[in-house]
Amino acid sequence: MNTSLLRSNVLDPTYGNGGVAYPDPLISTIAATVPAGDGRICVGTGNGYRYALFRVDSQGNLDKNFGEKDGLTTGSFKEGFNADGRGVQVLSDGRILITGIHHTGTQTFPALARFSAKGYLDKEYGEGGHRILDQPPIAKKQSDSSTPAAALSDAIRSSTLENVQAQVQSNPHTHLADDKIYLTYNFPWSNSVIYRLDIDGNLDKSFNASGYKYLSPPLGLDTYAGPIYLEDDRILLCGSSSSPDGKTRPCVIRLNSSGEDDQTFGDGGYAFAEIESSQFSAIDKRMDGTIVCAGYTLPTPQKGLIAAFDDKGQPLHKFENSTTDFGAYGGVWTRIGALKDGTIISAGNTMGGNEADVVLGRFKSHGAPDLSFGSRGWESIALGNSIDMAFSSALQSDGKTLITGSDFEENGNLVRKGFLLRCLTKP
Repeated sequence: MNTSLLRSNVLDPTYGNGGVAYPDPLISTIAATVPAGDGRICVGTGNGYRYALFRVDSQGNLDKNFGEKDGLTTGSFKEGFNADGRGVQVLSDGRILITGIHHTGTQTFPALARFSAKGYLDKEYGEGGHRILDQPPIAKKQSDSSTPAAALSDAIRSSTLENVQAQVQSNPHTHLADDKIYLTYNFPWSNSVIYRLDIDGNLDKSFNASGYKYLSPPLGLDTYAGPIYLEDDRILLCGSSSSPDGKTRPCVIRLNSSGEDDQTFGDGGYAFAEIESSQFSAIDKRMDGTIVCAGYTLPTPQKGLIAAFDDKGQPLHKFENSTTDFGAYGGVWTRIGALKDGTIISAGNTMGGNEADVVLGRFKSHGAPDLSFGSRGWESIALGNSIDMAFSSALQSDGKTLITGSDFEENGNLVRKGFLLRCLTKP
């Protein structure tokens, strides 16, 4: 453990072991969590490349009374294939829904599974408890584009391949509202697609008359869409779009609840930041209605990016778009959250050959780094001489931030360990 972090009050010494918890050695990645009583329900990937569902208490200890075997429920979306667990939601009746990735060997598809409140597979759901979503038909307008889909920006393509463990590409992002399931996915060489499903995982055809929508920006060749933020009657997403002139721009997308582009927002529903060669990977909305986004610049070495918009999709007046220089190997912000006072908390990781660290930043409401946090407005958290990747972060009501991810340790053999760490982020 990096003891200097404890002295700088970044890690919460009251959580786990010095701020970090490893619930079980059979868990290789912890991708997402949701509150559950005084603990959290978690999803990730277990040894053997199977999804893993489990519960931890308030200190990050595995709840052995949850799940099918010693606190763990593991499985595949289809027997004989690899699976990653990436998202988790609790339905209104207490049942648990997870989303993840089904690997065929040559392709990946978004998939879902449903469980009882105690963590047992609901075999009445889908096919034996699982549903795998096919890529929906692509509209003729997109498939007939004069520029082929294979013209995907080289910058996005290389960034995608390098940072897949940072959850920036081809990962299902889900959100739940009134037992409607929203899920985005980026299939190869296409615009991202957003699905709306009912509680049983069927396409909700009241959404865009089909249950899904390809996100097609004005003059854009392709989009990458990440996490979803649901308003009362609208849907916010963030990501990036590449255009015929070869430029890649970060954007925020807003849809009406029925699936149409919100014409009152940005340019036909798409708001672009005045920053080229960048991508957004996380979004949140503050209490004053402004939208904050986190992401990264695409040229190597990558830098973290923080930007903001007003409720109409215009760049926020007097907000300082911030780029964070993580050093020679670069780094990315992949998660963002806003405290009640407008303070912005971002999480991500540095990039590097055999070593990468979790990074955590705090920014003032107007976008400038809060230099009273960490050593320079942000801090790196090294869990060892390893590759540490942040997969999710959650702001708690007490102002602390819980981060989950995977710690790739090399002790002769590569060992992946899923972790939770809690940080003191309240100003």
